[in-house]
Amino acid sequence: GYTALKEIKKNPGVLYAEPDYKVQLLANPTDPEFPKQWHLNKIGASQAWDTSKGSKTTVAVLDDGFDLQHPDLKDRFIKPYDVLTGSKTSMPVSQHGTHVFGIIAASIDNGIGGTGVAPGTKIIPVNVFFKSMAFTSDIIKGIKYAVDSGADIINMSLGTSQYSRAFDESIQAAYKKGILIVAASGNDS
Repeated sequence: GYTALKEIKKNPGVLYAEPDYKVQLLANPTDPEFPKQWHLNKIGASQAWDTSKGSKTTVAVLDDGFDLQHPDLKDRFIKPYDVLTGSKTSMPVSQHGTHVFGIIAASIDNGIGGTGVAPGTKIIPVNVFFKSMAFTSDIIKGIKYAVDSGADIINMSLGTSQYSRAFDESIQAAYKKGILIVAASGNDS
């Protein structure tokens, strides 16, 4: 123990002494695309997965539709909602929304595709777009739905150059309830 280590350090012939620490393997998913997902290594996802895979977190993704039958995602979503139609069972299939969903929560170790940053996270998919266009009023409805549905985080990969007080107030109301808001910073400088 500690006393033995202290005594060993006193010996003038010993350069240094330290405990023989336990080392564990880091998570190394079996998903075939994982080795190509350089961003997961860059952010230290494997080390984080040893602590948590996000299983106690719910993220609402407001986007332009989702493939709810995607084999890497179908077990990750709860409470889907299409703001435009009011449907809680179906919505348009979109590459963008599906991609964002996958970056966040694609399943781990299922031998399909890649791995999400937080593969244990549940996603509330909320469609607020018609094709590539949305109104702030629909996004506000989506934010309210996310808040009412128990989201811990709201992700919005969208943007506008127009200020909307109503939009701002809905974001602030969600934030005041303890919800983390994640938004795109813009792709147009």
